[in-house]
Amino acid sequence: MYLASLRHNLGGILRFSGRSSREFFWPYALTLLGVTVAATILVMAPAMFRMSETYAREHPEQVVETVGPGGYSIEVKDPPPDLFRNIDIPLTELGIVGGLFLLLLAAAVTRRLHDRGLPGILGILPLIPFSASAFYFMPRIFHQFALADGSPPTAFVAAFFCNLLYLGLLLGLGLLLAMKGQPQSNRYGDPPEPGRGEATP
Repeated sequence: MYLASLRHNLGGILRFSGRSSREFFWPYALTLLGVTVAATILVMAPAMFRMSETYAREHPEQVVETVGPGGYSIEVKDPPPDLFRNIDIPLTELGIVGGLFLLLLAAAVTRRLHDRGLPGILGILPLIPFSASAFYFMPRIFHQFALADGSPPTAFVAAFFCNLLYLGLLLGLGLLLAMKGQPQSNRYGDPPEPGRGEATP
């Protein structure tokens, strides 16, 4: 079933019509999510490491560097509020990772919503607050992590509420995708056949 799910969805990344069963959707979606999380860590880790190295060179009295046969670590003692101000966020690389994730998942989400009798446009609702938070507010938070008086910047408060809205919409979408499809034909086609993930053309 797992390999069949991957083949079914990768073969239909541009097919936004028809219906797909949840049994064929979730193995594919969770695999994509895992790969995307791993890729995001690989993209962000060098940026975080460069920031730590730079801070260690400029403030050697505030860091503890540990070098061993198994790795290298930097511990910052009493990190200042503006520690992340100079981080070089790889926005282009993160955008590519996120874009590929959405491209590979969009049609599968649309067909799964169709199986519930719902329009695929519902799948983009969580992207609205997520995009505002990730591409507008987060860069400002990293570069201006704290105001002169130590209070959180306005961008942090706005991003917090954007993230709450995003999580709520994402949870709602996840529940819709997890529900059983309609057993009867609907305006998007016949119900998927067991073991195939879609109806016979």
